[in-house]
Amino acid sequence: MSINLSNETIYEKRIRRFSKIKKSWTQLSSFYSLVRLLFFLLCAIIFIFSYKISSYYLTSLSIFLFIIGFIYISKKHSTIKSALLKVENLIHLNDLGVKRINGDYKNFYDGSDLKEKNPLYSEDLDILGKNSLFQKICSSITPLGKKRLKDELCRGIDFQIDEIKKRQSAIEELSNKLSFCQRFLAEGMNNPKGFSNPDELIKWGETENPYFLKSYIKPLCNIMTILIIGSLILPLFLRDFTFTFAKISIALSIMLLIINLSKISNSLEKVLKYNKDIANYSNMISYLERADFKNSYLINLQSRLKIYNDKSATFIIKLLDNLASKISDRSNMFYWPLNIILLWDYRTCYELEKFKKLYGKSLITMVEVIGEFEALISLSNINRDNPSWCIPSFEENKMIVNAVDLGHPLLGETSICNSINIDENKKVILITGSNMAGKSTMLRTVGINLVLAYVGTKVRGKTFICSKLKLITCMRTSDNLEESISSFYAEILRIKTLIDLTNEGHKVFFLLDEIFKGTNSIDRHTGAKILINQLSSKTTLGIVSTHDLELGELYKENPTVKNYHFKEYYKNNKIYFDYKLREGVSDTRNALYLMKMAGIEIE
Repeated sequence: MSINLSNETIYEKRIRRFSKIKKSWTQLSSFYSLVRLLFFLLCAIIFIFSYKISSYYLTSLSIFLFIIGFIYISKKHSTIKSALLKVENLIHLNDLGVKRINGDYKNFYDGSDLKEKNPLYSEDLDILGKNSLFQKICSSITPLGKKRLKDELCRGIDFQIDEIKKRQSAIEELSNKLSFCQRFLAEGMNNPKGFSNPDELIKWGETENPYFLKSYIKPLCNIMTILIIGSLILPLFLRDFTFTFAKISIALSIMLLIINLSKISNSLEKVLKYNKDIANYSNMISYLERADFKNSYLINLQSRLKIYNDKSATFIIKLLDNLASKISDRSNMFYWPLNIILLWDYRTCYELEKFKKLYGKSLITMVEVIGEFEALISLSNINRDNPSWCIPSFEENKMIVNAVDLGHPLLGETSICNSINIDENKKVILITGSNMAGKSTMLRTVGINLVLAYVGTKVRGKTFICSKLKLITCMRTSDNLEESISSFYAEILRIKTLIDLTNEGHKVFFLLDEIFKGTNSIDRHTGAKILINQLSSKTTLGIVSTHDLELGELYKENPTVKNYHFKEYYKNNKIYFDYKLREGVSDTRNALYLMKMAGIEIE
C-alpha cells in the first residue's frame, strides 16, 4: 500500500528529534539520581561526625541542610522526570501517526464499547469497531473525548451547513498545528492507567455537602490548633503547666476526627479517586488556555473555559488539583500527627465544599471542552495525513451527491476510485453486478465519505459536492435471537425507519444493499420495485444494490432511476475484478463459477 511520504517524514522527523531530547533528559535524570544519593551520603557523614564531636549546632545544621537540600533536589528531579515523560508521550504520538499512515492501526482503541443499539448507519459503514474509521483516526485520551468523537461520527448528520463550514476551517487549522495537537494530548498522558469516567467527579462537583460549610467549622479548627500547640509549648516555659492539658486537647482532636470519619472519608475519597486525572486535566486546560487560534470556531470553543467572572479555568482546576494533592498526602507518615494538631481533614473538607459552592458546576464544562478539542484533533488527522484529498462543497438549494474519483478512506491508496452523480433528476442509482464485484464497497464508499463531509473533514476524492441529507443504511441486517427478530424482519424494520424519516419531512440519503434478500425472488422483486418507486417520489436520494437484473428495467417506467454495474472477467480459467463502475445493467454472472471453485460439482 502506498503511503503519504511527506507526512510520514514529518512524524519520523519528530520521532528522531524527540528521541534526542529524551536521551538528554534521561542522562540528566540519572545525574540527579546520583546527586541525590551523594547528597544523602554527605549529610549522613556530617551528621555522624557532628554527633561524635557532640556539636549540637553542627548536628542541627546537617539536619536542616538535609531537609532543604533533599526537598530541592527531589523537586528538581521530579520536574526532569515529568519533562522526560512528556517527551516519551510525544514520541508515542508520532509513532501512532506513522502507523496510522501505514494502515497499521489494528491494535488502536476501536470504540466497540461505545456502540449504540439500532444505529442509522454506523454499523453498516464500519464507523466503530475493529478496522473502523474511529479506530484509524481516534487520538482522544479522555472518556468524553472518545465519546464526543463517536457522537460526531455517528450523529454528525445533525450539524447544519453553516456549522460544518466553520468546522472545516477549524479542522484544517488544527491539521496545520501538529505541535499544538500533540502537546495538548501529551499533557494528559501522565498516568499509564489512563483516565477514569468523570461522571462521579462531575456529580461530586454538582452536589454540595453543607455540613463542612457550617459557620463553626473553621473557628473550631483554629481553636483546637491553638489549644494543642499552646499546651505543648507552655510546659517548656512554665514549670507549673503540665502536659496534661495537651493530652486532653489531643484526645479531643482525635475524637473529633473519629466522630465525623465517615463524612470526611466520603468527601475526600471522591476527589482522591480522581487525583491523577485532575492533574492531567489541569495540565491540558492550562496548555489549552494559552493556545493562540485564528479560527472563530476554535476561539469560541476555547472561550467556554472563561467560566467564573475573572477566574480562568486554569486557576479553578489548579485549585482543585492542589486540594487533591493535599488529600493524597494522607498516606504520608507525617500527615496524621499534623492532622491531629491542625485538624487538616476538616480544613480540607471545608476547602472542598467551598470549591464546590463556587466552581463545582464548572467541572462539566471543562471536561466537555477538552473532549470537543480531542474530537477535532482526531478529525484533523484525516486532513493532515491525506493532503491530496478534497474539501467537500455543499449545495443548499437542491439535493445532490456528486463525486469525482471517490475512494474508500479505509482502503489503500491503490484501491479503485469511481465517480458518481445522484441528483433530483436521477434520484436512485441501481447497481447490479456479480458476487464480490464491488457493489457493497461502493455503497460504503459513498456513505463513509458523506459521514466525513458532515463532520467537516476532507473526503477521499478529487471533488465532492453534496447537500445536507439524513443518512440511513440497510446493509448488514442479521437475526436477533434475544428479541426473536429474523434478519428479514430486521430489514423490514430498518426500511420502516427510512419510510418514517421521509414521512416526517426529512431529506434522506439511503443505501440499500441487496434489499429483501431474506425472501423468495418473486416477493423480493415486487417489494424492491414498489419501495424504489415510493422512495423516488419522496425527498430522497440513494443507492440500491441488487442481484435482481430484472430491476434494471425499472428505469423505463421511472425516469428518476439510473442503472450502473460492476463486472468481472476471466483469464486462464481465473476470475478477476476491475472494480470500475459502469453505466447500464450487468450482463455477467459468477455464482456457479464461485461454487465450482468451492468444490461443488456442477454439471
